[in-house]
Amino acid sequence: MEENGLNADVGEIGVLDHVKNTDTWLRLVFMLLFAVVFQITKWVVFLIAAVQFVFKALTGETQPRIRALGKSLAAYLREMTEFLTFVTEQKPYPWADWPSKPEEKAPPAKAAVSKGTRSRKKDASPRKSKKADEEEKS
Repeated sequence: MEENGLNADVGEIGVLDHVKNTDTWLRLVFMLLFAVVFQITKWVVFLIAAVQFVFKALTGETQPRIRALGKSLAAYLREMTEFLTFVTEQKPYPWADWPSKPEEKAPPAKAAVSKGTRSRKKDASPRKSKKADEEEKS
């Protein structure tokens, strides 16, 4: 029985060591800080999306500099998410460099209507229903 009691004490000591570890509590402080910054950044992204929509509605095009800012903030949100969920121990900006642009480039949003018309552009190939596809295969 003494051996079981000894094992229990060793387990408790391990837990107490983890609870008393100042690095764990310091990480909590950073996590709370980045959780607040994350929420603020989400609102900034929402504002950027609204501004881009207004530009698109009024001019038919988005602003490249605002689009680049949105892409940069999206990368920053990803870095904060990775830190908050323990994917990485690397703290995001300002403890690291501002995130660089992702390698993959998405084309800018283009209008689906041509000048003077309100109809959508049609595909060159006609669409078939699932039933027609099945009948064709038989």
